[in-house]
Amino acid sequence: YYAGKYNEVVDFANKALTRIDNYDDKMVFEIRYLLCLALAKLSKQNNRDNNVYKNRFNKEVQNIDGPEHDFLYGFFYRQTGKFDKALDRLDSSLNKRNNFSKAKREKVQVLLAMQDFSSAMELAKLNYENYPNNPYHIQAYFACVIKSDKSNKKEILKELIDNMDLIGNEVSKEMSSRFKAQYAAFIDENFSEAIIEIDKAISINPDIQYARFVKFDIADKFNELEIMKSILDFFEKPDLNVKHHNNYVYMKSLVMKRESGIDEAKKYFTNNIKNYTEQAKERFINRLEK
Repeated sequence: YYAGKYNEVVDFANKALTRIDNYDDKMVFEIRYLLCLALAKLSKQNNRDNNVYKNRFNKEVQNIDGPEHDFLYGFFYRQTGKFDKALDRLDSSLNKRNNFSKAKREKVQVLLAMQDFSSAMELAKLNYENYPNNPYHIQAYFACVIKSDKSNKKEILKELIDNMDLIGNEVSKEMSSRFKAQYAAFIDENFSEAIIEIDKAISINPDIQYARFVKFDIADKFNELEIMKSILDFFEKPDLNVKHHNNYVYMKSLVMKRESGIDEAKKYFTNNIKNYTEQAKERFINRLEK
């Protein structure tokens, strides 16, 4: 599963579940839990088996009770872009187990996906303090802090960059370049340095799209419309457009603001954004109006 071989997870689980009497309850739970995670990941892919995976997920998750049941639905809804439903399920999971670290981490990811950085801040900070060597917790906290007005913002960001550099694997190197690009752009106001670092992040792993979203934000800050449009064009590809629908809508709205005016941008955003809470929609509309 952690190597991203989700179809193999499903195949192994199918074989294991035919011999369910050979395993204790804990092992059966682990098999079904990883199966549900893999099915959720496969459900977001744009292919003809999409509904097959969704239906199988809905069947298998019924065999898991308690906070894990709600967590898995929260994870599934985030993967399939239903952020409002994801939040409801994750909150339900945390009401049943308030120290459920996986649900806290997942909730941060949902809030970040809706660009609700202020709501994600305290939870992201707590996750980072509990697991300071986890690159994904570092990343989530960095995403919140870079958008904040904290008085000690620079010190926190430098600490997070240093901690990410210490991890030293390929994942952390890509994330670190993203961090350095954002620091150069939004703290040092250095466009050229920011572009060098973000292009470095893209080259480290061209198949990870987060760096391109960061590059769009940097271009937006410096009013580099041609760069914004080139990134938007990249996400016109059908598979990427489906997978990153809301990101595409968000980026296109900001391009439209410059080319067609605020009213057209707001209309496009409102008509095309999917599964945002009303507060998240209002927050982005306010950004367009600034």
